[in-house]
Amino acid sequence: ESLVILKGKLRTAWQVWRLRYAAVINLHGGPTSAMLTRVSRAKLTAGYSFFRYGSVYSHHVPIAQEILRQKGPVHTAEHVASCFFWLGVPYAEIPPAEVFASKTIQERVSDKLSAQGLGADEPYAVIHPAAAYESKQWKSKGFAEAGNYLEQSYGLRPVYIGAREDAQVMEDVERHSSAPILKADGWAIRELVALIAGARIFIGNDSGPAHIAAAAGKPVLVIFGSSDSAVWGPWKAVRSAVVQNYFDCNPCPGDRCAVYDEPRCILSITSEQVKVYLDALLRPETSPQK
Repeated sequence: ESLVILKGKLRTAWQVWRLRYAAVINLHGGPTSAMLTRVSRAKLTAGYSFFRYGSVYSHHVPIAQEILRQKGPVHTAEHVASCFFWLGVPYAEIPPAEVFASKTIQERVSDKLSAQGLGADEPYAVIHPAAAYESKQWKSKGFAEAGNYLEQSYGLRPVYIGAREDAQVMEDVERHSSAPILKADGWAIRELVALIAGARIFIGNDSGPAHIAAAAGKPVLVIFGSSDSAVWGPWKAVRSAVVQNYFDCNPCPGDRCAVYDEPRCILSITSEQVKVYLDALLRPETSPQK
């Protein structure tokens, strides 16, 4: 077993060619993944029938709806699983994802939080205010207000996470916050897993950390804009809520707003909407007003 990390196309292509896999299953479909499939020299190469570069594949997988015999959108977890079902894996219920944090990483995260003034036994929430596209990124002021609300109403210190390139987003959040914010920016994925696993609740945009939180068994609130929440929402989370205002143009590719001068789908979401669902997740006996 080996893990090949994409570090330059030519270098990765050479690694894939050298390892000579028996089978390659392409779940992405883009030009780079098709090229890597081609150079693999695998006898079995599978990709969905709607992928470009169809000549690359020995097996053309039907769409998930056909395999699963259902109409309408399917969740991306079902989409991926359907490929393996079609290739011969016995049909079974698709379980929730799971992630785990090692004790060593947990201790490292505890030390990092302690250095910012968060006590070892002090409860906290993790908030992810950044996203790949503007159409997926709720306003910084809203995340600051959510953090203030969690601290004032539930005694949860908000810890804001992001990549190093999200520095401007972090600054915007801090400008709207009632106090300097706790940051976990630029942390390694293992550290983020441990951080999220130790949180009381996660709130964020439609992005990777939200799925980590669901896999860690945390209550998850995800704010959606341009994406289809039925396809990309948290998969079988213990407790989850999706906050989304639907527009006629939703879903869309999300790289730009082709209808309005700004992505109204996500910017129209109010702090009050988010607070209602936070209450529902933290006080399960309450019911959010839809």
